[in-house]
Amino acid sequence: MRYFKIIVAFVVLTGAMAAQAQTRYTYTPWEPGYQDKGVEIDYRWVSWQKKNKSREIRCRFYVDARPDEIIGLFQNQVDIQAWAVGAKACEVKPYDQEQWWVYTLFDVPWPLEPKDIVTHYRKEEKGGIVTLYMVATPDRFPRRSDVSRMERYQGSWTFTPQEGGKTKVEFCSLTFKDPPVPRFILDPIIQRMMVNSLTDFTKLAEAKK
Repeated sequence: MRYFKIIVAFVVLTGAMAAQAQTRYTYTPWEPGYQDKGVEIDYRWVSWQKKNKSREIRCRFYVDARPDEIIGLFQNQVDIQAWAVGAKACEVKPYDQEQWWVYTLFDVPWPLEPKDIVTHYRKEEKGGIVTLYMVATPDRFPRRSDVSRMERYQGSWTFTPQEGGKTKVEFCSLTFKDPPVPRFILDPIIQRMMVNSLTDFTKLAEAKK
């Protein structure tokens, strides 16, 4: 069983490394976008293969809980639905304490459309800083005919301990698809959803510590 786990981890990690190695990204500096309820939202452009680009979002905020008290919010489907705004259904497929898969169905307001995503989480800890790396693995769960699945996605959560048992949280998210509507319409919707979601995330983390 131990060797099987090593093989699976090797396949997942080397696949991600190979994809990154084949794609060279360039980044613009982060620019402030929105701030509310202690959540700061920034944006930057990511370009690859000269003609392609997408916009990455970064959210920063503080939680009055330690990183080890926060990680569980990503490993329990009840908790995920409690803080992830728009999450209509969720299923966690654990592998071990360092990696797992999450299926999430989002029912979001117009002009967005219902979507689902399968995300592989990989946990890494260095010098007390805990990072969750996320990448879309669309074929890990069966597809639904009535919902569009997100095929390309990557992101991360970084938890940096602070004095007094608090944690600085940084969430980065990048999708490789053009938005369905102009950004000036979409941005306020996404910003409100992110602030509401991360506010609920903070309350839940602090209540569980």
